[in-house]
Amino acid sequence: MGIFKRRDSPNWWYRAQLRGRIITGSTDTLERRLAYRIYLEKHRQLVEDHHLPYQKGRRTTFFKMCELYIENHAKVNKSSWRDDERILQKLKNFFEDVSLIVITSEDVERYKGSRRSIVKDATINRELTILKAIFKRAVIWGYTHHDPTKDVRPYREERTPVRILSSEERQRLIESAPEFMRPILVMALKTGMRKGEIMSLQWRNVDLEHEMISVTHTKSRKLREVPIHPELADMLKALPRVSEHVFCDRKGRKLCVDGKLRKIFVESRNKAGLPDLTFHALRHNFASELVAKGADLRTVQEYLGHSSLILLQRYAHVSKGIWRSTIQLLGRDVREVETAKPPSTPSAEAPELVAA
Repeated sequence: MGIFKRRDSPNWWYRAQLRGRIITGSTDTLERRLAYRIYLEKHRQLVEDHHLPYQKGRRTTFFKMCELYIENHAKVNKSSWRDDERILQKLKNFFEDVSLIVITSEDVERYKGSRRSIVKDATINRELTILKAIFKRAVIWGYTHHDPTKDVRPYREERTPVRILSSEERQRLIESAPEFMRPILVMALKTGMRKGEIMSLQWRNVDLEHEMISVTHTKSRKLREVPIHPELADMLKALPRVSEHVFCDRKGRKLCVDGKLRKIFVESRNKAGLPDLTFHALRHNFASELVAKGADLRTVQEYLGHSSLILLQRYAHVSKGIWRSTIQLLGRDVREVETAKPPSTPSAEAPELVAA
């Protein structure tokens, strides 16, 4: 253990070992004395990491932890890791590249306040979820001993009723979009698939003969099947098969979820007079329309790929009219009698009620 020379490098190299764990690397210097000091520092860090794992937090910055989170956790476990990357940019702009252990719960509360004048509470809660996940990983992996997000509560979100687009509004939206965009909109409206699922759809997963789509690139990584609406089937049959992807550019490349496609959707919705409409709202519209027309919640759950019926509570208001109408399915138990004029004197058969 110590410093040494390698044939393929003019610099000094170090090798430090503690209880079977070895770290080695270049000191990036030609000076032997400086190289030895670097070796001692590396050995000291190795000892601290073993006996005082939380000390790593002093050397690990927030930027570095964000990078570790994306590479070692998000990309491994989440298909939506690119969304995490976009959120991390907002977090980095606020917290900067400081040491993990200097970030406090007060800093996190200040972040919440700074964002509230810019975005909705629901958006802030999504950002806090990622921040909490970062510090949870940092604690588990031994980069810090404290979690400043532990006692920070998310904002209470007020769920607004899901609005069902009228048939005329849906037609306006589709007609306002470019030709290539229309089948994408119809698929969202008639299948409830997420934007990423639609963009990742391949022809081998589309069975036009049996009118069924196998959704493979799901958020939960579980395969689900969605029936094809006749209107969508006609549009899919008319699409040219340029590549394995159902929706692609002229060169057969899969369309990117964001960027130009997002801009085109915004332009289309504005032209249709629906400025507040989001692409994800088309998925909610699909579920709401099915529930409003009497579809079973369990069936809607399978179409959407939700793991629990709890996630369908936002559509409960839509089904209240159906709940009221189902009462009419119960039969009558009281025999209908001819309506008679009420007697002017109390009936002899009716007992007189006397207050005690």
